[in-house]
Amino acid sequence: MKTMTEFTTGSRLRRARSLAGETLRRYPLIGTATLLLVMVVFFAFTSPHNRAGVNVFLTWRNLSTILELSAAYSIGAFAMTVVLLSGGIDLSCGAVVALASVVNGQFLTNLGLPFVISAPIALAAGVLVGLANAFLIVEFDLPPFLATLGIAGVIEGAAYMVSDGKQIYIRDAGFINTFGFGEFLGLPTLVWWTAFFLILTYLMISRMKFGRRLQAIGGNVVAAANSGVNVRRIKYIAYGFMGLVAAFVALTAGARVQTASAYNSADYSLTFIVVAILGGTDFFGGGGNVFGVLIGSIVIAVFSNGLNLLGTDTYLSMVLKGSIIILAIIASVALTKKRNR
Repeated sequence: MKTMTEFTTGSRLRRARSLAGETLRRYPLIGTATLLLVMVVFFAFTSPHNRAGVNVFLTWRNLSTILELSAAYSIGAFAMTVVLLSGGIDLSCGAVVALASVVNGQFLTNLGLPFVISAPIALAAGVLVGLANAFLIVEFDLPPFLATLGIAGVIEGAAYMVSDGKQIYIRDAGFINTFGFGEFLGLPTLVWWTAFFLILTYLMISRMKFGRRLQAIGGNVVAAANSGVNVRRIKYIAYGFMGLVAAFVALTAGARVQTASAYNSADYSLTFIVVAILGGTDFFGGGGNVFGVLIGSIVIAVFSNGLNLLGTDTYLSMVLKGSIIILAIIASVALTKKRNR
């Protein structure tokens, strides 16, 4: 039989676990911030030192690199949050990044047009892809997963056709400074762009009727439609916005690496989803804290940067990043179940 002390200790542990679970359910940002703190401390102690004896991870140059890397993740994840809140998902983001990248490269480099013309054309291409996703989902009632996955294959092929599978080099200083390595008031341009999209998405989700209707659709699309919400229009806006933002990410990526390529698709789609989930957005709708998304993007950037500094094997890095994805989705599903109880 259990002694009174063991019974009391077990009861306290259960209450502590219950309190911790309730806190994370209500404030998922705490979990993400804690994860970030743990990663920063770990890499601060384990990363190599430079010739001056300073930990490379803690140098301003490296911290600036982390901020620039997190910018693309957070900007894309802001838009992915909008899509997830609608009860959908978008797996075509990476393909949109590739297509917009080569479209911009073709007009900017090969045709010699100024970036104030090439960039809007690339953004328009992204919007069209987003609207195509919405068309399949809304008009044909296709599951978002399958619709966007199919569109991704089409768009990725189109990107290779546009570029003929070749890299396009970008040398336009104005474009590079505007979307890549420029500075304004002492801060990198990408930090300002991140702030712009953070404020824009925050207003869309938290301060506009669009946000309330968006979350109503994600919660129960039938109930939302019966209450007068224009489901079709909201979904077109959500996916169109996602296409626009994915194309913008392509511009920032092209400016940073100074090339445009159909190979630029990388793993943006999964990264945007994971960052949004780490930021407190439910995988099946709900949540939607853009400030949490910002922290989530820094978590992924710190993780990638830290692994590079440690010289981690490429394949092992892929395994570790995949593990982060799985854990993030498991946590999201668990929190969703708790919210629905």
